[in-house]
Amino acid sequence: MSLQKVKPWRSEKYKKWVRSQPCIITGRTDRNVCHHIIGCNMGGVIGNKPSDLFTIPLDAEIHQRFHSCRKSIDIDQKAEALRTIERAIHDGILIMGDFK
Repeated sequence: MSLQKVKPWRSEKYKKWVRSQPCIITGRTDRNVCHHIIGCNMGGVIGNKPSDLFTIPLDAEIHQRFHSCRKSIDIDQKAEALRTIERAIHDGILIMGDFK
């Protein structure tokens, strides 16, 4: 028996909220992007973004640097994504009805 491939969850509402959160490195909120975690075996085949659930707020400049040279920015992406998810649940952004 083979496992069915699950489509990644997508939510513009959630990504907008993530972008409004303080950057996990600088604390700024004025120019953040939603970074889908990479290199953590969360995206399926190479080139596929993981679910929007696995995103973290990063300053746009830091995000660009991160993608060009991951080793220069030392963050635990999985831990930061989990912290972001916890904040979203606490703030009422994520509720079980969102996952359909």
